[in-house]
Amino acid sequence: MRLLQEVVQGLKKIQANLRKLSPAQRMTPEAMALRAMTPEDLILQIWSADYNDISMFSAGFKEVVEPEAIKQSLQEARDTYGPAETVGRDPKGRGYLVTTSDYVLPVLMDRTRSGQASGFFIKSPRSRLTSREEVLAAMKALAPRHSHLLTCNDETVAACNASDPLAIGSAANLFVLQALRQRLADRKLTLSQKMRLSEEFVSIPPGIISGRKVNALETVKAVAEQMIANSDNSATDLIMTLLGPRSLDGAAGRTPFLTTREFFKLKADPKLAARFGSAPLDTRLEILEELQNRPLPDVSQVRVPHEEGAGWYASAEELCETMGHVSKDPAMKLFLGSAEKADWHHVAYKGGSEIGTLSFTYDLETKGGTRYRFTAIWNASTPINEPKALALMASLLEGLKVG
Repeated sequence: MRLLQEVVQGLKKIQANLRKLSPAQRMTPEAMALRAMTPEDLILQIWSADYNDISMFSAGFKEVVEPEAIKQSLQEARDTYGPAETVGRDPKGRGYLVTTSDYVLPVLMDRTRSGQASGFFIKSPRSRLTSREEVLAAMKALAPRHSHLLTCNDETVAACNASDPLAIGSAANLFVLQALRQRLADRKLTLSQKMRLSEEFVSIPPGIISGRKVNALETVKAVAEQMIANSDNSATDLIMTLLGPRSLDGAAGRTPFLTTREFFKLKADPKLAARFGSAPLDTRLEILEELQNRPLPDVSQVRVPHEEGAGWYASAEELCETMGHVSKDPAMKLFLGSAEKADWHHVAYKGGSEIGTLSFTYDLETKGGTRYRFTAIWNASTPINEPKALALMASLLEGLKVG
């Protein structure tokens, strides 16, 4: 009898202690189920649950990332890439692979001891297409006007309309960087030379010339890095001014070579942009002179599709060739596009986009020493499916890195 009483008293003591626990300390059936989940099942639940349900994420994660940002990111990912079909371990890394009908998404996840996700990161999604021919064909199908060029050790491997000039967006900064490097080589400029971040060069968005930076001094090196790594339009105009008026003119499709301020002023006036696009050079220069007195437009005025003729044009051949001249510049190593630094011995990248325009240019060297250059350009009168283009690019890179 005494033994039974001791057992009962022990149970009552345990029960009393459990009552003292806060709600956060009690293991509910749901919490126990979450803790027992495999990582694959947890990722599948995160991907499949109502995007407003972020109970699978730890309190620590929600302190670092705002709950609304988590919800928005999950909703955008599901809307863009579709429902998950399978989740499995990544055989080539420490993460996991979420497979949808058209995409493969590498996911990195950390968990707390209670089973919640304390870290969740989606790396560059790639297309489920794996053969080079399928990927390039899918790229071509994304827009009515498309070109691409792929070279391996300077030999052409694949080409589509590679000599046709198309609008390239801020990939034009490659030509600005090339001209800057030539001035540096000629010792007419130095990277340590200081530039004043004057408001007269503010573009859309303000970028480097904003906040406390207005009228500050910055080195040529720092401004050039912003121009390439962040496609900072104000930085581009600063470098172009340093190079001198009309110093970049000469190439078909880029004469006169527009500053980004000129570009946005044209974009805000579709009739003038159309006139500029079809006008001879002397008339174009007159239009640019007229634009000098116009204020920089509001962002809302330039969120319109690309206007044919108003912008920067180049062929895939030109972009690949120019990338070859600038790929070793330190600024080219700051943003690598869809490439993973760990996968390559060397990567240089520059992209460009506006509504109806998208371009990627890469210079790559595998760990085995094979060198690739690749440019893809898309032009359309409507928005281009950028997530799909990026996924196709990631899939192409996945195949090239083993070369």
